[in-house]
Amino acid sequence: MALKPLVMPKEIEIDKEVVTDNIGRFTLSPLERGFGVTLGNSLRRLLLSSIQGAAITRVRIGDIVQEFSTIDGVHEDVVEIILNLKKVRVKLLTDGPSTLYLNVKGKKEYCAEDIEKNPDVVIANPEQKILTVTKTKVNFQVEMTVEAGRGYVPSEMFKHSDIPVG
Repeated sequence: MALKPLVMPKEIEIDKEVVTDNIGRFTLSPLERGFGVTLGNSLRRLLLSSIQGAAITRVRIGDIVQEFSTIDGVHEDVVEIILNLKKVRVKLLTDGPSTLYLNVKGKKEYCAEDIEKNPDVVIANPEQKILTVTKTKVNFQVEMTVEAGRGYVPSEMFKHSDIPVG
């Protein structure tokens, strides 16, 4: 039995009505059955892994020495605070890292808009809740480092011996 050769695309069409700086529609034809989904997923993963962006990469919360701690007078535990900080969307306007501070003083719900203003960083979602203080005599500072990067970077890449625990 002779094997049939794979059907290879003979035509690549660009839809010029849809093309902008951020959007493009391309049509490849003909393709073998199932190849469109495979090519589409591969292209999507490639593009998503190549997107540049900025995020909070390090957090230091007062005198806390480990992420499984709780803070007296704060409704959320440290893990939940860190997860809330991961949801804060930032845009870094400089090439190097930048530091943000959240001064927690008194009973209130703290959101991303309560982070001290920094000319190097724009917060895209200031309504993002970070933590809720339930007692009046709570006073500590959250220090955050914002860095730019591309794709996913494992946490092991950020381990530095000169950075104290906390």
